[in-house]
Amino acid sequence: MASSLSTRPHWSKNAIFAGAVTIMRNDALSQGLLSSVNSVLGTTIGAGFRLNVTHDRLLDRAVVGRPADKLVTFRAFSLFADGFGVTGILARYSSELRR
Repeated sequence: MASSLSTRPHWSKNAIFAGAVTIMRNDALSQGLLSSVNSVLGTTIGAGFRLNVTHDRLLDRAVVGRPADKLVTFRAFSLFADGFGVTGILARYSSELRR
């Protein structure tokens, strides 16, 4: 899958500036709401500015270090198409290492 990562340190939901990292398709504009299905979401106030992010292109997965949460998240994604022209990205698997 042709994809890249977008880091959003200002993203807030339950925690102000918790941050988010979203997988984005390179062949189309990314649209829709940020969620745990298409993003790795921070949970600690102000921690969005300290996210450590890399894209493991060999396995096409996001590797997100969240020092404030004491977590490293590994998330792989898959494209889906419903036959009606709707496509998107879903988490294929996710694992976390707690420090």
